[in-house]
Amino acid sequence: MALEFTSKARVIRNGEFYWCTFFCDLCDYGYSAEPVAAESPGGAIRKAREQARRHFNLCHRCKKWVCDRHYNEDVMLCVECEPKNRNRENV
Repeated sequence: MALEFTSKARVIRNGEFYWCTFFCDLCDYGYSAEPVAAESPGGAIRKAREQARRHFNLCHRCKKWVCDRHYNEDVMLCVECEPKNRNRENV
């Protein structure tokens, strides 16, 4: 199933609720959304993803979803594509 979000996620079902945790594509930082009621894991992921999006940033080059620590907000890229410490002469 394509997540269209972080490449790493964990979904746990307990009765009628699903607990979804999404992980940064570059580290082990994880955000656990509030439990959601859904008929399927896919439905739970769609609902939980909306909660989790504000905790991750989309790299505009490689399309990875990363935590704030691994995001260079000055250029809207992950630190793999554009390290934060790199001197940028043409900015």
